[in-house]
Amino acid sequence: MAGGILYIAPTGADDSGGGIAYGVTTYGSAKTALTLGLGWGFAGDDFAEKPVVMIGGEVRTSHKTKLISENWLIPDSDVNLLSFGIRFFGENLAADFALIYPTAADMDGFPFFPWKLVGLLTEHRFWQG
Repeated sequence: MAGGILYIAPTGADDSGGGIAYGVTTYGSAKTALTLGLGWGFAGDDFAEKPVVMIGGEVRTSHKTKLISENWLIPDSDVNLLSFGIRFFGENLAADFALIYPTAADMDGFPFFPWKLVGLLTEHRFWQG
């Protein structure tokens, strides 16, 4: 289980920031795992009445790869964000490549947004950059 707050504000602005307060939990093993989360968006002192729901999962496909998915279901919206990808990892380094698909979005051409993440694995934490 984990929780936190992601806060974003423009430099030098007063009370114009916003973000999300969230909680997440994962159940599973090194081979397969399911992750569930809830997050309430906020702007200033106003919080959303309904949370965004996150459903994710991973399946280990070999000693150094996993198939991954993380999906954000947005209440009262036709657009949700669905993703699927692959994670490559070694002893000290991990790299993800995924595609994000916004449902019900009116887009021409290739309907996916690429997503990448490279991280350094240490003994006690995972650094993302």
